[in-house]
Amino acid sequence: MGEEKRRQILTSRYYVARKKKWNYEAFVRPCIPTVKTVNEEIEEWDKLVGYPEQERALRKLFVELCPRNDSLEDILIKVSALNDFYSTNIYKVLDVAKVILELQIDSRLQKDVLDAKIVDDIDARVKQVTGRSVYSFASKYCSHHRPDLYPIYDSYVDLLLRYYRDEANDALFTFNDKDLKYYSGFCQAVEMFKKHYEITQFDAKSIDKFLWLVGKKTFPKWKNE
Repeated sequence: MGEEKRRQILTSRYYVARKKKWNYEAFVRPCIPTVKTVNEEIEEWDKLVGYPEQERALRKLFVELCPRNDSLEDILIKVSALNDFYSTNIYKVLDVAKVILELQIDSRLQKDVLDAKIVDDIDARVKQVTGRSVYSFASKYCSHHRPDLYPIYDSYVDLLLRYYRDEANDALFTFNDKDLKYYSGFCQAVEMFKKHYEITQFDAKSIDKFLWLVGKKTFPKWKNE
């Protein structure tokens, strides 16, 4: 099942689209983001079984062992490891690796300013080659090269950002749902979220941990989660 289909299924359980209303009876409302609650969720994430170890392994792979993307073998190792750890459902790993090599993304990743188009470029080109979107995977790939700059998109984060937007009722924190399907729009939504709740001191990786963990607890995919 693709990321978009999973997102639609997850959303339908908690949001009544025809009424444009949240089904509050289906979930426990998440915490209000503050410096304190963000730090608490990060601390909880850091104690999860397996996750911190996987992240340290990926950081060693992406930052120390294979920091560049000019070797198909190095890219293939990174794509395979990321796909396995995150269960991103990449079925044509070699094709994805070839696309990343073709796009020559190193100089763009090395800049100290986020280049949102890298994620969209990877997603669009892989979709041309394989017929499947790898939007979430592409955000994870860039994030593991630059965790300080590139936030991770996934279904939990998508739904939680929309929830916080609706609860905020703030003209400076607004976006269309479809904006999240483009990485520049998604990154802008994350920045608006941080500014509204006055948590701009946290980098992309810290916000990733907060949004993912709170989203997972708030909107479980399965009843037994």
